[in-house]
Amino acid sequence: MEKINALITKMCFIALCALPIIISSCNDDDDKYYYPTNFENLSLPNDTIIAKGEDLTLKPTLNLINPKIYSWKIDGKEVSNEVNYTFSTSVGGKHEIIFEAQDSKGNTDKAQITVDVFAYYGGFYVINEGSMGHSASVNYYKDGKWNFNIVESLGQTGTVGVIQDSYMYIVAKDAPYLTQIELANFNITKQLSTEIEEQLDYGQANSFCTINETTGILTASRGAYKINLNPLSIGNMLPQLNSESANGNGCKDIFKSGDYVFVNNMDTIKIYKASDLSFVKKLTALMKTGFAQTKDGNIWAANSQSLIKINPKTLDETTVELPDNINVFYNQWAYTPTGLCASTTENALYIVNTTVVPGAYGDSYYGKNIYKYNTESKIAQEFFKAPSKIQSIYGAGIQVNPQNGDVYLIYTEDGYGTHYLNTNIYVADGQSGTQKQIIDYTGKYWFPSSIVFK
Repeated sequence: MEKINALITKMCFIALCALPIIISSCNDDDDKYYYPTNFENLSLPNDTIIAKGEDLTLKPTLNLINPKIYSWKIDGKEVSNEVNYTFSTSVGGKHEIIFEAQDSKGNTDKAQITVDVFAYYGGFYVINEGSMGHSASVNYYKDGKWNFNIVESLGQTGTVGVIQDSYMYIVAKDAPYLTQIELANFNITKQLSTEIEEQLDYGQANSFCTINETTGILTASRGAYKINLNPLSIGNMLPQLNSESANGNGCKDIFKSGDYVFVNNMDTIKIYKASDLSFVKKLTALMKTGFAQTKDGNIWAANSQSLIKINPKTLDETTVELPDNINVFYNQWAYTPTGLCASTTENALYIVNTTVVPGAYGDSYYGKNIYKYNTESKIAQEFFKAPSKIQSIYGAGIQVNPQNGDVYLIYTEDGYGTHYLNTNIYVADGQSGTQKQIIDYTGKYWFPSSIVFK
């Protein structure tokens, strides 16, 4: 998080804000006028988050004439009597900051904020599959620096990470299938491991989404399951699902928008009510990968050379053919998170185009060049070229930073073995596609699956 100067939320008590100007007849000029303290709102919300060790500088603006006493309290303990205060701590979790100002007449005004202190904040996480026989891993990047392997004991073949409130949920294909991590210290609080294998019908886990602060859904090769978040436990399988697949394709991508949850089940789209997870309908269109939501609210999935547009309220569907022979890339051999992403500033989608390379033993399919498709004009333009002819996207391949709209692209070198050591993350401007940065991710067999922003 960038250092914040001159920030504190306007949280004056209503009764104090209603106090009139008091004109005193005293001869003491210091006490001639009293105005309630004014805490200006300068973009510091109640749920302010900083990383451990970062500084948060608070500078309240006072309209109180000649205030006599200042007091800053952190979690009930007074820490300063200065007018300004810089908060920093190595203790993760929620901290309550209270500021009081008082004049010589005893008139007092107060404001308070709650600050969440996380182990890491302001950068991004990479969820790694891990190499064969090894556990998944998580790396964290901020300000040009990597923190590697920030959590241990994950399952094998990591796929996605999802942040809900003060926790991250990490999915791995093999046990532990779902790991709950407290962001304050990045410690594991609970895992769903071998004890749920029978409920998963001994399949693999694929993806995850949260419905609210108490409920999530885990997709797996043989179904999709309600997950209770507090405490972490598995519930019933969602109804009306085809669960015959044992190769990872039973239930894959999942997305929640408004009142509905959308599930990719055996290349069909099943829709459920978010309120009670009851079945609503199955769409007629087929899909291979998804989902993404454009600024106009429409939800999109992809099926090779076409897109499926879904109205999130009426659930009406429309199939849209892609121009210029664009063929949306997806992993045909194993589940990887979707690379279909939406712009944060336009009604546009970012699409990985499929490149077919003939070979002696058959064709090979790669995701190389990125296209930007305007869903209003239905025009597609090349957005980002693969850095070289021998590089292709890996894992999800594309992620959009929700804070600034930049597009993050994971490219690795084609081939096997040591070729996978040559992986980098490219950052492109979300509107123009201009390359802004190359983030080095070489030297280890990370096999990055997806990026998580907070």
